[in-house]
Amino acid sequence: MPPPLPPPSGPYRIGCHTTMIDGTPTTIFYPASPSAPTAPRPRWLGDPQLKALGRAQLGDKLGCECCGVCLMTCLGGCATGWLRLPAEEGLPALTPPDSHPDGWPVALFTHSLTGWAYHNSAHLLEICSHGAVVIALTHTDGTACTATDLETGKEIARYIDWETEKVPEIAAKHEGTYETSPAFKAEVHGWRHGQVDHRYQQMASVLAGANDALDRAGVTTSSDSDTNTPSRPASTFARVEREVAVLGMSFGGASATAFSKRDPLGRVAHLFLLDPWIDGKDEESMLPMTYEEFSKPFNPTLKTVVCWRNKGSALWGSCGPNCETLADKVKEMTGDSGSAVLHDLPEPHSHFAQTDVPSVFENGPLACVYSALFGGGETPAGQMSSREVLALSVEQTVECLEANGWFPPKQPVGVAAGAPPPVTKQPLATPAAMEQAKDEGMAGAGAAGEEEVRAPSSV
Repeated sequence: MPPPLPPPSGPYRIGCHTTMIDGTPTTIFYPASPSAPTAPRPRWLGDPQLKALGRAQLGDKLGCECCGVCLMTCLGGCATGWLRLPAEEGLPALTPPDSHPDGWPVALFTHSLTGWAYHNSAHLLEICSHGAVVIALTHTDGTACTATDLETGKEIARYIDWETEKVPEIAAKHEGTYETSPAFKAEVHGWRHGQVDHRYQQMASVLAGANDALDRAGVTTSSDSDTNTPSRPASTFARVEREVAVLGMSFGGASATAFSKRDPLGRVAHLFLLDPWIDGKDEESMLPMTYEEFSKPFNPTLKTVVCWRNKGSALWGSCGPNCETLADKVKEMTGDSGSAVLHDLPEPHSHFAQTDVPSVFENGPLACVYSALFGGGETPAGQMSSREVLALSVEQTVECLEANGWFPPKQPVGVAAGAPPPVTKQPLATPAAMEQAKDEGMAGAGAAGEEEVRAPSSV
C-alpha cells in the first residue's frame, strides 16, 4: 500500500521549528543541511488536535460530543497510522544559494475552520523540498480545532461552533434569526469579519518574525558545514519582504485573499485558494470577508491566482462564482504577464479534497471506520482516489511556482543517512483523462492526460 500522503519530491532535506511568534503557534519548514544527524519528526495529528477534532467533527455525527472526543482520543492516532511528517525538528538550516541573496522564497499557509497547521502538509512540504521556507500557523480566532501555547502547553483558543455556540449566544441578545433580524445578521457578520481581521494581523506578525524565530532557535546562525561558508545574517535567510506565496484553504481562502489585498508592503505575488469560502454577492450576504474588501483591486505585485473548486463541495454553488470574479480581476490587472486558473474537480470530491485529511484516513489502518462515518471506501473505476486528487493539486501548485521562476535553480544537495530518497514523479490520472478512458471503455487504466481546467472566457 502506498503511503497515505505523497512524499516530497524535491532535492532538499526538510527541517522544521515550532515556536510562538507574537502569541501565534507557528511551524516553520526550511531547507536543511543534508549531512546533519537524523532528528525527531513531528506527528501529523497531535493529542490536542485529536481531542479537539473529536469535539468539532464527530460530536454531531455521533450525537454526543463526549463520544466524539473519546473515539478520537482512543482511536484517532491509530486511524492515522501514527503518521509523522517527513520533516525533522531543529536541523541546521541550509544557506540560501547565491542566486537568492535576499533569502529562500517564502510561502505562508492559512487553514480552514476546524483546521490546524498541518492539515495541508503535503502541499507545504513539497514546496519546501524544492527550496523554500514555508510558514504554517494555527489561528487563535476560534476557527482552529484548537490552539495551544507551545511554551506552556495550555489551550489558548478552541473552535467556536456556529450552530451550537454562536447562534445561541447571539439569539440571547436579539429577537428573530439570522434571516429575519438585521441586528442578528449584523452581529454575525461583525464576528466573521473580526476573525478575518485577526487572521490578517497574525499572518503579518509571523512573516515579520520568522527570521528572528529561526535565529533564536540557533538553526540559522552556525556556519554551513555543507558549503564551508559562513551562514548569512538571519535577516536574509527567508525572503519575507517580497514574492511571497500564500495558500489558503476554505476560510483560509478568504484570509489569504484579504491579506494579499491589505498588505501595505505588497509582498504577495502568488495566491493559491483551495475550495475557498468566499460566500455571498453583496454587502448584506458576503462572508467571511466584507464585500467592500472583496471588490477592491489586488496589490499590483500579485502575479498569479490559482483556485480549486470541488463540485461535491457545499461551496460549489455559492462560492464558485466569486472565484471566477477574483480570477477575472487578476487577469484584467496582469494581462499577459500574469495568470489566473480555475481547477474544477468533478463529483463526488468534496470540500476537503485538496487537504491531507481524506487521504490519511482513507488509507489508514481504520479506513473502514472513517468510511462508515464520512462515506468513501474503495474508489470506483474511472474515479480519482483521494490520494490522487491530493497529489494532483500539490503538483499543480509546484508547477505554477516553477513556471514563475519562484524556486532557486535545481541543485542536488544530498540526502542524510536514513532519510527517504527524493521521489520520482509519476504521471497522474487526471479527471479529464479518466473521463476519456471511460468513454473509450478503458476506465481504470490509469492513463494520464491533460488536466481539467475550467476557466471563464477571460481567464
